[in-house]
Amino acid sequence: MRAKQLSIAIGVMFLALSMVLPAGIQRCAQASGSQQTQAMLDSCIVELTGDVNVSGTITSADVIVVVKYVFLMGGDPQPCIGAANVNGNETVNSSDIIYLINYVFKNGPAPIDVCACPCALFFGCIQ
Repeated sequence: MRAKQLSIAIGVMFLALSMVLPAGIQRCAQASGSQQTQAMLDSCIVELTGDVNVSGTITSADVIVVVKYVFLMGGDPQPCIGAANVNGNETVNSSDIIYLINYVFKNGPAPIDVCACPCALFFGCIQ
């Protein structure tokens, strides 16, 4: 049953490839020169936003991890949930899956740097 649900979820996401991402996606803003921001960047445990299986690169395997997390209550993305917040809207949901699919398969925009987001602290990415 879970395999069928995953298959359906992945199919839906691939259909969304042709969709244009909403222009209003909120991006994390980094305050330049802020000591607090620099401290966050220095203590963030995310090496590469979107690399949720910590393999060192962003691939279709990362898309599957996020699909499982969002739709099938799978395990948390690693090293923290914020690593899956690839569009910077401060939540991990289906829009992150679409963003990640566009990046991996259609050369879409790269994931934002979650370490520069205020949400990094909330997601447990700041140690």
